[in-house]
Amino acid sequence: MTPSEVERARTDPDFFLAVVAGLEEGAGELRVRFIFDPLGRLPLRLRNDLTFGGVRDAEALEYVFPASAANVAAETVLDPRSD
Repeated sequence: MTPSEVERARTDPDFFLAVVAGLEEGAGELRVRFIFDPLGRLPLRLRNDLTFGGVRDAEALEYVFPASAANVAAETVLDPRSD
């Protein structure tokens, strides 16, 4: 996270981290994990910016979309004019 994102996470009680996996073509399921209070729930690593560890193990709200739905979602993101 950038310094401004860290500051926002510290001051905004509604801040959450969204982690998306499976966007690559042929990756299978699209997974979106919402981690609330990431500064309080995830171990931190300081480098040039703030990096979180333990994202896979953190308590989170996760949505999984089957591969066919993920492909439709990716096409919609790439071309919002498509039906």
